[in-house]
Amino acid sequence: MADGVNDRDQVRREHAEWSQATFGNVGPVGPLKHLAKEAIEAAAEPDDLSEWADMQFLMWDAQRRAGITDEQITKAMIDKLAVNKQRSWPEPKDGEPRLHIKEQPAPVVPVVPVVPATLPCSVELKPGLIIGKGCKTETLLTALRRRADYNADIDAMTPEERAEHDASIKAFKAMLAAAPQSPGSEPATVPGKWIPVSERMPEDRISVILWDAEIGEVTSGHYSHKTQTFYHCGDAIENEITHWMPLPAGPQESKS
Repeated sequence: MADGVNDRDQVRREHAEWSQATFGNVGPVGPLKHLAKEAIEAAAEPDDLSEWADMQFLMWDAQRRAGITDEQITKAMIDKLAVNKQRSWPEPKDGEPRLHIKEQPAPVVPVVPVVPATLPCSVELKPGLIIGKGCKTETLLTALRRRADYNADIDAMTPEERAEHDASIKAFKAMLAAAPQSPGSEPATVPGKWIPVSERMPEDRISVILWDAEIGEVTSGHYSHKTQTFYHCGDAIENEITHWMPLPAGPQESKS
């Protein structure tokens, strides 16, 4: 038994050293969010011991980064066990989460709000970013969900990853600002030239190349003059689009 405890303590110390060297001084939120993902994977394959190992690593890491000692955890477990023993529990069902109280009150049916299919008015998500009237409501909700996922990814970054991410965006913005335009030509007719949206918007519903300044990525999409919104694959782009350029012209057949 002692050897098993010693092995476990050794693994715990080695994991803490590796995690600290790899991820630096970040808080417990990232490991806890990752723990939720691993728990779902373990539920799908409960016999996979590697999933259990990952969950234990993440629990150790979150506890250490939160500054919580084993003694504090043990005290909390003793108190919580006493509370749980006083509760009435329903019959367990495999694959279902256990409810805390056996006698559950009748569920309150919430009033479902009537959501219009399209926005009845413009919505300002943040200063300078407006989703125009007439945009599909589901499109806006999808954009907001994607934004939440992106913010979660940013929060989970290590300081080094965040610095690299911000530096790449800053460098590309500087490149766009320094990009020359051919004199005497309309920007939209010059292939390979980035056009600031402050100077000119694309034609209505014409596919173009877009620069997403917030996440530092090049994407494609179109602009709707009606809703005053950029779209990608039918979904509204919530992030700030600062530049665009026409798609490259297709190959021309040579005339003999």
